[in-house]
Amino acid sequence: MPVAQELFKFIIGVKGATIKRIQSETKARIIVRDTIEIVGSAEEVSAATQQIQQIVDARTQNSPYTHFLSLPISDVGVQQRVGEFQNTILSEFLPDVNSSSLIDTAKLHITICMLRLSNDEEIAEAVKLLQSLQAEVDDILCGQPLVIKLGGLAVMEADQERARVIYTGAYDSGAEGDDRLVQVCNVVRGVFDKAGFIDEKRELRIHVTVLKSSTRLRFNATQLLNSHEDLSLGTCHIGCIEIARRFRYTESGAYDNDGSLPLP
Repeated sequence: MPVAQELFKFIIGVKGATIKRIQSETKARIIVRDTIEIVGSAEEVSAATQQIQQIVDARTQNSPYTHFLSLPISDVGVQQRVGEFQNTILSEFLPDVNSSSLIDTAKLHITICMLRLSNDEEIAEAVKLLQSLQAEVDDILCGQPLVIKLGGLAVMEADQERARVIYTGAYDSGAEGDDRLVQVCNVVRGVFDKAGFIDEKRELRIHVTVLKSSTRLRFNATQLLNSHEDLSLGTCHIGCIEIARRFRYTESGAYDNDGSLPLP
């Protein structure tokens, strides 16, 4: 069966779970080398081919992301300071930008990576994988809380005169040399990528978005960036890593999650 090699990891699944499931359900034997070979009766091959094609289609037809690995910013004081700064952005620098472009402060977070989890089985596999990293993450943090500071201001686009997204940086407030925040994000992202959960090409950029134009409107952020070069929005404790679900929220307005990894 002709399949691009970069999609093999999705057919195999975490620790071979997906390919084992397909073989169990269809009774066909699937061999992954330089190509995908399917061995069995005509009926078995047809059933396995159909399931593999569904996986391929889901990964190649721009199916929407359903979840993301997140470090939620839940500190009320930081949320309040971000909210006050957001109001300053609109009133003093970007009066033509709609207030709906402001990120709800209850939803503030650092995104480690985006995920497409199409069924309960994939969600369960992702949660299990995240929780399996407890010892490795604890070792990075040395049992100490991960307290980060939010500060600085930048735009996501290369041209700050045609910006759509404004964000603040996030850094380990207790880092001396190596940044534990970066280490944790890299380890988690690397494990999920190796397991076949990540198909996005974007490199990790640790940040917290505070404004995202909800339309195709572009704005000139030059004056804003120059005026807030030394912006500081305080520090906060990161209490967990979540597999957050897009478009589903808790009563407080934060992203709901399907599983998490507690941090010290």
